[in-house]
Amino acid sequence: MVSICVDKEKCKRDHLCVIECPLKIIQKDKNGFPVLIESAGCGCIDCGHCTAICPHDAITLNNHPQKGYEHILPEISILSNPYQK
Repeated sequence: MVSICVDKEKCKRDHLCVIECPLKIIQKDKNGFPVLIESAGCGCIDCGHCTAICPHDAITLNNHPQKGYEHILPEISILSNPYQK
């Protein structure tokens, strides 16, 4: 089962991980920190996108190292549309 660990001191609660999760299984908790939807642990495909999108190195997946990722710039996120003005 995949789990995410959030460093609450590093997390800026910008919710990029919530917005960018391809399966939409990360949500905000009552304090605004990202958490996996309770029943989603088995549904996570362990892609590491939440770790890669976080510019603050605040998220670690249990199967991925925290360091060594090239961060994804918000302007080239999967939600950005280069054709939209």
